[in-house]
Amino acid sequence: MPGFPVPTNRLTLECIRGLILFMVKRDGAVTLRSGGLAKATGVSPDTIRHYEKIGVLPKASRTEAGYRLYPGSAVERVFVVQRGLRLGFTLAELAEVLKARGCRRDPMPAGI
Repeated sequence: MPGFPVPTNRLTLECIRGLILFMVKRDGAVTLRSGGLAKATGVSPDTIRHYEKIGVLPKASRTEAGYRLYPGSAVERVFVVQRGLRLGFTLAELAEVLKARGCRRDPMPAGI
């Protein structure tokens, strides 16, 4: 239509005060360090490490310097865990369910 901009397939990021995402592009995939994942999800880095330790997050890969790198899908996984906790599940129960379905890199379907 004349006068309207033609949509393009570009990603734009809206600036949100106080929100900083630390993302690293590795082999075409977006990854986050534990601190970046913590900021993106509103939990502490200790919580992220604990979630990994008990199995609600898949084991993170490491950089040469030893930093944990989580796939971008880990953001949704943390949100799933947080929703489960609000519904009354324990971390042990959530870990059991997530381990039973396998620690895939992709998040659980919406609504679960």
